[in-house]
Amino acid sequence: MLRIAVSPTPLGRWQGQQAEAALATTAGIACSLLEWTDAPEYALLRGDADAVACWLSDWPPAQGYEPVVVGALLSREYPFDLLVWRPDAADPRQDFFLKKEATVLGANALQKAQIAEFRPDLRWEASTPDLAQAFQRLREGATDALVMAQADLPGSDICLDEWPHAILHPRECTPPPGQGTLALLARRDDVATRQQLQRVHQPQLSARTNVERRLLRETLRAYPAAAVGAYVEQGATRSFHLFAAVAWPDGNLTRYRVSHSTNAELAEQALRYFEENRAYSRT
Repeated sequence: MLRIAVSPTPLGRWQGQQAEAALATTAGIACSLLEWTDAPEYALLRGDADAVACWLSDWPPAQGYEPVVVGALLSREYPFDLLVWRPDAADPRQDFFLKKEATVLGANALQKAQIAEFRPDLRWEASTPDLAQAFQRLREGATDALVMAQADLPGSDICLDEWPHAILHPRECTPPPGQGTLALLARRDDVATRQQLQRVHQPQLSARTNVERRLLRETLRAYPAAAVGAYVEQGATRSFHLFAAVAWPDGNLTRYRVSHSTNAELAEQALRYFEENRAYSRT
């Protein structure tokens, strides 16, 4: 019986159920779910769990020989960001379908810098940590629109059908590396569990997210205060297409897009571009 630790939230339970189903269906591995309130690595390092289910974007890229590693990537159904707005705030003539000087809630530094490049007139409100409260503000008319990650929706009772909304293409709003990718973590020295997890691992998905996370790691080494967006997709020819963006601390934005037949050097090429075109000085 594989013990999987999950966050004690609707999203955490959903992640655990998805992992449990994947392990049972694909590999015939029985699981039990353990709700864990502390940092996920504690459940593993204390021996209370064999694996942890989480979004890949919530786990930092490896820097060396950390005791907890990514054991498997299961799926990526919710990679993008969403813009949701009130019907009376709509203007189909404007980018993102929002009226001029609309008030937008919830954007982080990366989202704000990218959307503002197209719509510098928008007014920004500080994020609220609770998605239900954010939608309540939208419903009451306290704000015109809301920016959020698709990955925040699973497990919630929020229905987007009642709201005008748009899925933001990574060309417009590049998401954080690994966003919406369901991962299973394990202890580095737990070889037996890691071998089990490899039976449900998606190597093609890993080939894409490895580029995103490598770019994140190397960019933050050089520019710790930057906000990094990276998304890799594969087209019909199996070529890799990288969308990357860096929001600098001064509010400036640098974008980069490149396509290769393999994923080799994609992250490094983007990093070189950011080095050559950075919009602020570290000193």
